[in-house]
Amino acid sequence: MALNAIVFDLDGTLVDSADAILRGFAFALENNGVTARCPLEQSLIGPPLMQTLARISGVEDPALLVQMAADFKAWYDGEGCLTTPAYAGVDAMLKALVLAGVPLFIATNKRLHPTERIIKALGWDRHFRAVYALDARTPAYPAKGEMVSALLVEHGLATDAVIYIGDTAGDEQASRQAGVQFWGVDWGYGDLAALDVPVLSTAAEILGRVAAWR
Repeated sequence: MALNAIVFDLDGTLVDSADAILRGFAFALENNGVTARCPLEQSLIGPPLMQTLARISGVEDPALLVQMAADFKAWYDGEGCLTTPAYAGVDAMLKALVLAGVPLFIATNKRLHPTERIIKALGWDRHFRAVYALDARTPAYPAKGEMVSALLVEHGLATDAVIYIGDTAGDEQASRQAGVQFWGVDWGYGDLAALDVPVLSTAAEILGRVAAWR
C-alpha cells in the first residue's frame, strides 16, 4: 500500500524550540514573583502550556496560572518564537518529501498561533496540507490522540498508510490511540529507549525509510 501521509510533531521533531520556550517560562515565573520548583530543562517541553506551568510553578490558583500563561504568550508569541531554528537536515527533508508527492501534516500540542508563525518564518507554510494544534478548534481537542484521529477522518486517510513522527512517549501514545504507525526521532526532548518503535537519528534516515515504504 502506498504511503498516504506523514504527520509530524513540531517541537523536538522539526524544530529546536527549547531555548525560546524555556526563556518564556522563566519570564512568566519572574513576572509573577514565582520560583520554579524544578530546573527549567528540555524534558519539560511537549505537554500543553497550562499543564507545564502548573508543574514548574506548583501554583494551584487558577487565576495566577492564567496570568502566567498570558505573560508567557505575550513574550513567546511576539518575538520569542521567531528565534526557533529547524533541526539539521529537516528543511531539505521536507522539500524532498513534498517533491516526492507525500502529503505532509503537523499535529502538535503547541498553540496554533506560534506554530503558524514558526512555520511561516521558516518558509514551510506551503509544505503542509494542514496544521493541527490542540487549540485549533473550539472546544479544544482533549489530547493529541483525538487530534490525530480527527485529522485522519477530516482528510480521508487510511490509518494503515499514515506515519506519525515524533520525539516523545506521548507522541507514540497518540499514534497508538489514532491507530497509525509511529517513527521516533532521537534528537528531541523525549526518551524513547523503553519503547519498541523505530528510532531514527537523522532526517536522511526518515527519507530512506519513506523510500523503502514507497
